[in-house]
Amino acid sequence: MPRRNVVIDVYNDYPYFSLHKDCEDVGFVVIKNRGDGKEYGVCVWKNGNQCDLNRYKRRMCPRDGYNVSGLNSEAEIYAMINGANFYEDNTFYVSPEHNHCVVDDYFNGRCD
Repeated sequence: MPRRNVVIDVYNDYPYFSLHKDCEDVGFVVIKNRGDGKEYGVCVWKNGNQCDLNRYKRRMCPRDGYNVSGLNSEAEIYAMINGANFYEDNTFYVSPEHNHCVVDDYFNGRCD
């Protein structure tokens, strides 16, 4: 029997990662502080998109990261890179526990 080459599509589970790559393979890691002083890591893609490093390691990020270029504050970026969906009244939905938590409260650790 002829030998076959097997190609693995790293992104076959669009839009999320299906196989793990280190953040350094797509960009670089930045360490930041929340409003309450708690440190968190961010995976920053070469194109500037971002995702929370812990979410990235658990393969819970879109394959190209979150485009944060139109956001106005670190609090909004923090919410977005943690998977938030924003509503018009500046609240967002991440999970049932954080439904309608205000962005600044989330960034300052008051929604944990």
